[in-house]
Amino acid sequence: MKKTSNFLPRIILPFSFLAIVSLAFHHDLSLLLKGVTFSMMDTISPT
Repeated sequence: MKKTSNFLPRIILPFSFLAIVSLAFHHDLSLLLKGVTFSMMDTISPT
């Protein structure tokens, strides 16, 4: 029982942290990726 109580938070905490971070930055990251992709496409194919 002691191992389980020590083991579970080690799994839950990183996943919850990742979930919060991904939720917080998902919108900004998607916009950033779109901007980078569009700028790269503009650089590769100058029209």
